[in-house]
Amino acid sequence: MIDRGDCFFEEKTLNAEDAGAIAVIICNYLDEAIGMAGGVDNVDPLIPTVSLSFSDCNTLKSLMANGETVTVSISVPENSGPEKVSSSFDNGVIAHEFGHGISNRLTGGRSADDCLFNDEQMGEGWSDFFTLITSTRPGDTGATPRGIGNYSDRQPVNGGGIRRVSYSTDMTINPHNMDDIIATGAPHPLGEVWVSAIWDLYWAMVDIYGYDEDLMNGTGGNNKAIQLVMDGMALQRCNPGFMDARDALFTADYLNYDGVHECLIWEVFARRGMGFDADQFDRFDRNDNTMGFEVLPVCIQELKIRKSANSDLINPGDVITFRLEVANDKPIAATGVMVQDELPNGLTYINGSAAGATAQLDGNTLRFDLGDMGVNETITITYQAQTSTSQRSIRQFYDGMENGDGNWEFLNLAGDDIWDINNFNPHTGARSWYVPNTATRNDQLLTLFEPFEVTGVRPAIRFYHSYDTEPANDGGLVQISRNGGSSWENIADKYIRNGYRGDLSPTTLFSIDFQAFWGNSNGYRDSYIDLSDYIGETIQVRFRFAANSDVSADGWYMDDFEIMDLFAYQGEACVSSNEGDLACAAVPNGGVVVESGIVNATEEIVYDPSLLHVYPNPASGMVYLHINAEVLGAVDVALLNVNGSRVREWRSQTLHGQQLALPTDNLPAGMYYLQVHTQTGIYSQKVVLE
Repeated sequence: MIDRGDCFFEEKTLNAEDAGAIAVIICNYLDEAIGMAGGVDNVDPLIPTVSLSFSDCNTLKSLMANGETVTVSISVPENSGPEKVSSSFDNGVIAHEFGHGISNRLTGGRSADDCLFNDEQMGEGWSDFFTLITSTRPGDTGATPRGIGNYSDRQPVNGGGIRRVSYSTDMTINPHNMDDIIATGAPHPLGEVWVSAIWDLYWAMVDIYGYDEDLMNGTGGNNKAIQLVMDGMALQRCNPGFMDARDALFTADYLNYDGVHECLIWEVFARRGMGFDADQFDRFDRNDNTMGFEVLPVCIQELKIRKSANSDLINPGDVITFRLEVANDKPIAATGVMVQDELPNGLTYINGSAAGATAQLDGNTLRFDLGDMGVNETITITYQAQTSTSQRSIRQFYDGMENGDGNWEFLNLAGDDIWDINNFNPHTGARSWYVPNTATRNDQLLTLFEPFEVTGVRPAIRFYHSYDTEPANDGGLVQISRNGGSSWENIADKYIRNGYRGDLSPTTLFSIDFQAFWGNSNGYRDSYIDLSDYIGETIQVRFRFAANSDVSADGWYMDDFEIMDLFAYQGEACVSSNEGDLACAAVPNGGVVVESGIVNATEEIVYDPSLLHVYPNPASGMVYLHINAEVLGAVDVALLNVNGSRVREWRSQTLHGQQLALPTDNLPAGMYYLQVHTQTGIYSQKVVLE
């Protein structure tokens, strides 16, 4: 068994034959078997070779991994004959082609018949929809897999058909969302995604109104859904994009049914990434869409709150303006509405700064009594808070690339376009790392040379980067190794903000397991990776850029790489009512991050002796730290020299209310800074060692 890669199938088979194989199974990285072309200037192999899908191969691999003997045989099909048969005898194909005449004549109005020629047009989808609705029978369900072109392709009725996946309301069978149109070349992938959504709508309507066999005069949910789709085509603009066609369905619903299905339509489309927060951008470009999975807010009939800030990155001592939006989307009034917003340690409310409601400060909690709120009423509250000048993220390692490539090593896995330090497009200073996105296969690594131990309360990596790549097919990612580089983890779930754009095409790294930054970032952005799961471990970090041999673009720039102990303000605001409503929200994307820095001799250190007590000072050989019991959770303690380097660390200490002995023997005499990292902030104190 051989996993599919980027060399010729014939070459794989010849190598296996030379090694003594009597037959070869080539495992695809997609869940389909594929045709296998020959190589170039190779002799013909003398052993048989078959292709199996990803899932079929995994079944065999798991059996063998359990020590079982697996027997595979190649047999002649019972029903011999031509590989394909005439599509003229396939009713689904006829309905599909007839559907093109309908969608072309309806779209853009009665005077136009050339309004489905833009790069995002969904004509193939409407035609597949006609095949599906004219072949549905009583007793069918939306979850049942439905293929297109089964008969023509000599497949059984329940065969997969000629599309990428079968149509089904079951997301495990048909997981299509709007991203699945990106980097496709033909109109059929566009249609597959569009009809997946309107097929969901069809069955959602059947669930409400039932199924009616009478397609002409029936009143079932299927009839109502077909009417919406037909009228949507007539109402949409010439050369529509996905959001244009979706919005035409809302118009059709208001004209036919007084808009009673608006929220149902939002729910159906949001499930496929075409929700309230989705954007089609240019309808002549299928690659620039952004998905959104939210429904129209009023469709969720709850008392809601959202919290945001005027900036997601500040310097210590800056003023933050917070914004609270409270909405009553319930069908009845909400009474006794109360908002409580937490002020984490380090934030001080600026008296008189609140607008939209009167603020009452109780300890570290702001309260706003909003009284009664009517149906669909929204109240917006803003207030300002002063941040501490001493609490911030702590820089543990930083490289702005200005001193060359000494901290990094690069490796060429495939292709010739390597990572290189250049002065084309830095974020700060004069230099950044850069790897071009050329129209050749490429796989390049850039690894931080030294492994490092992960320490701190909330350790994180931050890097600034800018990218412009072929969407979905070419992109960059970050990987982490816990075992000295023997294996590398993909970390898509560890981004605090500005994570990957989406899945990387399986044809790029021959796997379905990669997400990446791809498309156009439109300039530099900062990405944060949470390292909390690695605390106490020594890890390595690398950047990987991969491209297939198709389209060229600018490439990927990386600058200002930093390992830090992240500090952010992320207090939670909650709204409640007399009716028992309760909803809470925090500033998204990790809160308001406080910029990093190192402690140096010119800084004014703010220290709270009521929480921490350090003695003796000056000290010799041993420093004692007393931690007040009010400091909750584990703490990390670090001793830094005047250059900001850690010379001692005592991690995960929990001796609150007790004396902690910190050995300082063998350290040179001089000025140091003792830092105590807590869940609520970082406290520092100057310490002199004699």
